[in-house]
Amino acid sequence: MKRTAITGLLAAAALGAATVNTSTAAPPNKPSKGSGSGDSGAGVAPGAPAWVRQDVASVQAGLLGRLGEPDVPAADYTGRRLAGATQKAAWGCWGAWGRRNFDNWPWGYNYFRYYEQVTWCGNGWSQLTSFWRDRWPEVNFPGWSFQGNVGSNCDLEHCNGRASGQYSTDAWTMGQFVLCAAWCFDYKYPWVDIYVTADGYWNESDGGT
Repeated sequence: MKRTAITGLLAAAALGAATVNTSTAAPPNKPSKGSGSGDSGAGVAPGAPAWVRQDVASVQAGLLGRLGEPDVPAADYTGRRLAGATQKAAWGCWGAWGRRNFDNWPWGYNYFRYYEQVTWCGNGWSQLTSFWRDRWPEVNFPGWSFQGNVGSNCDLEHCNGRASGQYSTDAWTMGQFVLCAAWCFDYKYPWVDIYVTADGYWNESDGGT
């Protein structure tokens, strides 16, 4: 298990987002910390698609991720980008990502990766104010294909506003990959779970391959 320490991202600093809506109290200044059982880290996942990076920036600018703002049922997700409200995110905002790899260790190459990216904001000590989840596949070897997301602990695709007003929450996702030649004969079900808190802490776990 690895340990990562980062400085909590403020909405003003992340990906050129709009400035934070200042309040009578200052944002927390203690560092954000996180850990993961596999490949994981703070910020935005390396190689994340442009639409994921745009979602991250939108959450940190207060355009997505608040309770009651637009989202779609997880079972009906078709890749639509959603327009949100214009309320600014206050206090601190953070990002964390995790992925499950399926590798051929003797030969040193990867068959596929399954990603989850979580972006959230909090008041710095007790309450989450915004939450947003993205998930996507990466296929790197002929014969393997992604068959879709088959599991989630959120009713909405992006878990929009999950646990608003609470101290902590998590987003869990599972995907399905299959290896086919003349027929399909090998199925894998990787999963990733990311737990976050209102003061910028996170923990990642993954499995299923």
